[in-house]
Amino acid sequence: AKLVGTKFNLYYNGDLFNELVVDETSTIFLDNLPYGNYKLVESQSGEGYKQNINEYYFTIDENNQYYCLENGVIFSKDKTKLIRCLENALFSEYTIPHEVTMIGEYAFRGCSNIQELKLSPSLTTIQTLAFAGCSQLKEIIIPATLNWVQYGAFDGCEKLDTVYYGGSLSEWMDITIASYNNDLIYATKIY
Repeated sequence: AKLVGTKFNLYYNGDLFNELVVDETSTIFLDNLPYGNYKLVESQSGEGYKQNINEYYFTIDENNQYYCLENGVIFSKDKTKLIRCLENALFSEYTIPHEVTMIGEYAFRGCSNIQELKLSPSLTTIQTLAFAGCSQLKEIIIPATLNWVQYGAFDGCEKLDTVYYGGSLSEWMDITIASYNNDLIYATKIY
């Protein structure tokens, strides 16, 4: 909470690109950035804190050895982990590639356009708050390979009404589903 209200200027290839403000979760998401060179500079400190005068530089490179960007979605280079879907992605339906075994924390946070998701047939883990705030999500296809849904992964998905599950009822009951996933738990299941 101590960083709330801190402001940063983001420069792209030397020009002011955007002003960013730290939200109540002490997070800044840098979504949908084009490839290029960036500089991040604190322009206003949080209340009661001294302004940081350091400049931070980073590059988004098409040939990045750790991550790749495909259709507005960031993956690990080997595509086994889906890291982030850009919030302004316009698709209402999305199929997660078959290589993905894990969906990362906050991966689809705030992606309010998504209504239908088909999860990877290799998926084993959905991390904390992965789909939190996907307020238009109505339908999801979940593979029998899933064994862990972490805290709040489906929190704020109040329109989720149908879950198509690739396994049996007994297999569904074996999935570890952490707290704050009521929208998933109470949706209609089709086995």
